[in-house]
Amino acid sequence: MKNSKLTQKIMKKVVTFEKKRVIIWILRAIVLVFGFGLIGLIVLGFVSQELARTGSFELLTLFGEDKEVIAEFWQETVLTFWEELPKREVFILIFSLIITIIIIILAKKRWPIIKRKINGLEKYKKSLNNKNNEK
Repeated sequence: MKNSKLTQKIMKKVVTFEKKRVIIWILRAIVLVFGFGLIGLIVLGFVSQELARTGSFELLTLFGEDKEVIAEFWQETVLTFWEELPKREVFILIFSLIITIIIIILAKKRWPIIKRKINGLEKYKKSLNNKNNEK
């Protein structure tokens, strides 16, 4: 009888520990993805406003012209467009996009493990409910 109570006590601690780990992992992944995604969207909005203010989007109308015009002037147009971009903001945008993608990939790889832990916790909870119902 004493051994059973000790086992139950240890299992409660293990379950509590695993619940905390799972919840913290899920919250951390969500916060990081939304955080870096939000930073990316804000910077994208700023970059697009800056390009609209300077009229840089009008440079890209060249690509709607004839094929000969595009073939002759596409490099100059792309270089001019690149020069007018706010580079620091573009690099922040690219960095936040890369970090967001990496976090999503890592979360996707780790998700089966987390799902298995959640299923194990649910099974333990059901077994406790079954024991309580039998009494």
